[in-house]
Amino acid sequence: MLAIRIVFGVVLATLLALPIRAEPGDALVGIWINSDSDGLIQLERRGERYFGKIVGATDGSQDTARKDRNNPDPALRNRPLLGMTMMGEYRFDGKRWSDGWIYDPDNGKRYRSRLTLRSDGRLEVRGFVGAPLFGRTQIWARQTESNQ
Repeated sequence: MLAIRIVFGVVLATLLALPIRAEPGDALVGIWINSDSDGLIQLERRGERYFGKIVGATDGSQDTARKDRNNPDPALRNRPLLGMTMMGEYRFDGKRWSDGWIYDPDNGKRYRSRLTLRSDGRLEVRGFVGAPLFGRTQIWARQTESNQ
């Protein structure tokens, strides 16, 4: 009985000591600066999908007064942009994050979207209507200590 407990303890300690492997799709997880260099968006994984929410501004302010004024739903026009999930449902296919959507608070519209991590470490954010051919691309930079 004691031998079984010792073996169990060694196995458990070994399993707990193993590093937790991040999923390849988690490469985009973190805080990103949008292409206008004024907003901070936190990208995170929820289950098998990826989402992004507005977490602040690059000037360090936590502007809670800015509202979703252009939302087509009048009931949502008074909600704060800070903390709002503005993109989501992305699925990593081994190359890029696709099948997602992105919301543009400047015009209140939601677009289909895909994300691609470029070799220079920046994030290509493509929003489109119908097919990716009919859209617009922004390039986001990862927030680091040097660009905070």
